[in-house]
Amino acid sequence: MLNIVIFLLLHLVHVCVQQEYSELAELHVGCFKDNPESRDLDRRLSGDLNSIDKCIEACRNNYYRYAGLQNGRVCYCGTSYGDYGPGECNMRCEGNTDQICGGLDSNTIYKTGEKVAGPPENLRKNGDPTNSSISIEWNRPRTGANFTYVITTSLHFSYNLDSTKFTDKMMRLSSNATTAVILGLVPGSQFNVTIHTEADSEVGPAVSSLFWTEVGVPKEPQPPIVVQNKTDQDPGIITIMVSPVEEYYGPITLYRVIVIDETLPTVFDTSMLYNYSVAQSLGLTYWIAAELDPDYLISHDEFSVGDNQDYRGYLNYGPLLNQHYHIILGAVSQLNGITKTSYARVTHDQHAINDAVVFDFTEGEIEAEESGSSNSTVLVVCIIIAIIILCGALGFFLYVRKNLGKTFRGRRYDTQELTTNNTPSSAEAMENGFVDNNGYIDDGGSQFRTREDYLQSLEGKVWQVPRNFIDIQNEVLGRGKFGTVMNGTVLTNGEHESCNVYSVPNKMIDDDERKLMLKDVDLNVKAKFHDNIINLIGICEEVDTTIFILDTVEVELKQYLLDSRSLDHQPGYANKSDRFSSMREDTALGIMTGIAKGLGHLVNSGVPVKELCSRTIYISGGWKPKVFGFGIADYNKRPINLDFTRWSSPETLLKRQYSSKSLAWSYGCVMWEIVTLGATPYPELKTGEVKARILQGLRLPQPEYLSDQLYQLMLTSWMTDPSERPDFLTILDNLTQMMDEQLVLSFEMRQDFKYQRYLPELEHISSS
Repeated sequence: MLNIVIFLLLHLVHVCVQQEYSELAELHVGCFKDNPESRDLDRRLSGDLNSIDKCIEACRNNYYRYAGLQNGRVCYCGTSYGDYGPGECNMRCEGNTDQICGGLDSNTIYKTGEKVAGPPENLRKNGDPTNSSISIEWNRPRTGANFTYVITTSLHFSYNLDSTKFTDKMMRLSSNATTAVILGLVPGSQFNVTIHTEADSEVGPAVSSLFWTEVGVPKEPQPPIVVQNKTDQDPGIITIMVSPVEEYYGPITLYRVIVIDETLPTVFDTSMLYNYSVAQSLGLTYWIAAELDPDYLISHDEFSVGDNQDYRGYLNYGPLLNQHYHIILGAVSQLNGITKTSYARVTHDQHAINDAVVFDFTEGEIEAEESGSSNSTVLVVCIIIAIIILCGALGFFLYVRKNLGKTFRGRRYDTQELTTNNTPSSAEAMENGFVDNNGYIDDGGSQFRTREDYLQSLEGKVWQVPRNFIDIQNEVLGRGKFGTVMNGTVLTNGEHESCNVYSVPNKMIDDDERKLMLKDVDLNVKAKFHDNIINLIGICEEVDTTIFILDTVEVELKQYLLDSRSLDHQPGYANKSDRFSSMREDTALGIMTGIAKGLGHLVNSGVPVKELCSRTIYISGGWKPKVFGFGIADYNKRPINLDFTRWSSPETLLKRQYSSKSLAWSYGCVMWEIVTLGATPYPELKTGEVKARILQGLRLPQPEYLSDQLYQLMLTSWMTDPSERPDFLTILDNLTQMMDEQLVLSFEMRQDFKYQRYLPELEHISSS
């Protein structure tokens, strides 16, 4: 009986050994040389890993695909092998002498069975957030090559009452990415950002971190209500009723009580708020009377202005012995070192609701008067006198203008817009138009306007943005002809909206550059507003700097198309859906239509677009294309310059002639880029060969998944005779009809499918 038990145990051990041997045999790759100067298995693991099974397990736990043993006892891990050819493996493993663990200069290579990449490392913020976006960056995983990043953003905490409407966001990026901007977030909120890798439907380990969005501007407080007009018991003190502000875009940190002395009215500048003594020394007629903790407004309905007490370091100066006062309330929100403030409106309606108090000195007694008495009579008299003075001043101005107009021949003070005509006289005037550092020729020839006249002419056409409405961030997006372009936000309708800020130092540009800059600005003014172009939002003119506020841009159409190549970036999705594009066919047609709308609008507005390709078009929220690269909205986001040869019409290549019909040719090339998911036109040709081959009749080929109808529209845009090419209205009509039809374009997988080639070096101007 004992013999039988021993036999069974020995047989079981033999089976286990055989099974283990069989498994290791399946994982075995071979024996390959190693180079200590540059190892193909680049990570050495420490510890007692001197057998094959231990080394494989350790490398697998570190997400490496291959394990290699050397010199009988050293374990290496890596993602590739065999750089130096076959080797000689003849050394027994110290941990298991039945196994071979490489040689002196060779590795015995085994697969670990691990398919996914390791976790991304060092997830962190990349620059300061905005109130609606977070910019992040990370280091690539130490293991893995062909994978896709998946970034998920969920709400962790928010002061915003509408945060319950927020839904998780997910984005996918190629393995080349190490940065991302997450848009559409909620102000004053903390988000949990998680990033992991995917490869062949396998999900890798994730890393997470918490990030805050920038605090938003608090809701505007309600104007304080004056509840005590008669001050017999407390002379010079104004009692007001105050209401707390709802926390909506961030925490309410404190409240400010502001006193405005209306005896000598001045502009109320929220950037110049000080205590009473400092305000007096600066000649300001308003000051901070008190700063109150949020709890104060919860426990107190009223506050006494002028009680001469100290509130958070501010002296509530009193008694108030002047005449007209306005009392306003400010709400301050501070979060992560950022402060945002809003103030109740300052209006003269406060007199009508007793929010302004009038003190009158009679027989040593301070008495609060109500509007409607003798002050009304005084007010009427003052208004009449002011009207008489105004009429006299206006008459004097007209007289002076008329006489000065005879001295300065033809100098105009109108608000005519500077236009860019194609007539030689206009072009010559623009070329030689600068008279001094600030002036330039108008359309009239010898006449000129100063820079101030020009900015005045833009009133009603372009928003003149107050400087305190603009928040410029430190992230440089690109370099323009005249200055630097950075990320920023602009305050519109009480909300901070993302924008691009083009900052031009006035002292750093000469007369010729100023002339070109104003000419570019005119193009954007002429373009007005359209959903499918980069719009000029506004201009802020300072003494030293001119700031242009432009639409924010997100991702180049070229990059969006390349990222849509699902076989390269999302193989799991491609295999599961049987599609070689993660972009839908109707989305592709919609992008084509949007570009055509934007180009048609620019053509109709008389704005020339000379250079067009998928890199001069950007995709914004909702997959909306925006045409870039005209007027002041033309700057280089890349350290390289683009070569537009492959997108240029024959007349452009021969004579550098540009027109709406040469633009139609370039648009046809962009359509081809869209359907090929970012391929390079004529990849088989060197750039120097493209011109001759196009003049000989070469055209871009028809992909097999593209209908004859859509390809025919491309071919008509590539007609040799420009007059035979369609205008953009015709192009739009054709695309609109196609969007209602089936099988115009299909991204479904087909046998032996290969993407058209993308060769970035052919799309750039060589530095050599």
